[in-house]
Amino acid sequence: LTAPSVLFDAVLVPAGAAAAQALQRDGQAVHFVLEAFKHCKPLCMVGESVDILRRAGVLPEDGPVPAGVVVGTNEPTARLQMAQDFIAAIGKHRHWARALVDRAPA
Repeated sequence: LTAPSVLFDAVLVPAGAAAAQALQRDGQAVHFVLEAFKHCKPLCMVGESVDILRRAGVLPEDGPVPAGVVVGTNEPTARLQMAQDFIAAIGKHRHWARALVDRAPA
């Protein structure tokens, strides 16, 4: 609550339907994620947490995922690849080619 997302190198939002719904109702949490998106920080949205970006209109239901955004599942067989993709995204630090950055309401 006391630090903006720009102070962090990346954001990971874990899965969980109840947690994702609670975060979507929390304006500060939504702003934190959208601010990180707008500042081209790497994001990893696991499972239902991806709805935070979808409901904000910065991630389409169907179509390409913006650069630096890793969308994963909580399936054990997919976790390793998701982690590797997120580490690679963090390694680039910022993702300036993110096409929808101007649409982020943060």
